[in-house]
Amino acid sequence: MEETDVRPEIVSMLKEGMSYQEIASFLNVKYPGNSFNCNEIHRIEKMDVPGNGMKNLLRSILDIPLNRSCTWCGDRSIVKIKYGETGDVILPSSIMASCPKHVYIFENDMPEIELTKEFSMECCHHLLNYDGKCAFDHGHSFLLQVTVKNPINPLTSMVIDFGDIKRIVTEKVISELDHNDINKVLDTMNPTSEVMLVWIWKQLELANLKGIYKIRLWETSNSFATLYKDDLIKSLIKTKRGIYG
Repeated sequence: MEETDVRPEIVSMLKEGMSYQEIASFLNVKYPGNSFNCNEIHRIEKMDVPGNGMKNLLRSILDIPLNRSCTWCGDRSIVKIKYGETGDVILPSSIMASCPKHVYIFENDMPEIELTKEFSMECCHHLLNYDGKCAFDHGHSFLLQVTVKNPINPLTSMVIDFGDIKRIVTEKVISELDHNDINKVLDTMNPTSEVMLVWIWKQLELANLKGIYKIRLWETSNSFATLYKDDLIKSLIKTKRGIYG
């Protein structure tokens, strides 16, 4: 018995409120020769109930600790801090903090500039809960575009060194996904471009990349998905308030 054959039944029974043990017992009677158990039912629940993976991913972003050290040198003697957002959710990447040495960056009215760096990666995946060719293993030549937005540093005349963006994205994202099976990296989550964008954003937050504004992922030469900071924050606020469960 293939997993794909029983997933719809398991999902349906879970929605009806049946316990793992009840489902396992039912399937073992219905399909003699198979050995279903509670652990296997739990694994399929995590894989197959729509939205579970995204809920957990959003919650994990909320759990990232806020770094209040100086944005430019890491000193913890902070004299000024700007959170970027107000309300229920603050992204670590939006925090700008200054020690006495770099407080002039706050006091200068420098314009905010968007910088974008592109990356390519070759990956394979297959989609879950999908009726079509993409349910089978296949590959893509992905193009990833990471955009940051912050004021110009008057000392360097730069927002951030392109080399720093390259180093962080390469270490935390490209090295994990390039020439790899995305299903294995994202574990039980459905590896659509949409889910990949949120996963990538989380990795960059963990790496303390400042000013993340937009991430765009090209799956083919004419198909891409884009995640903006404001839209991510809206989802995080709903998650924190329990609207998504």
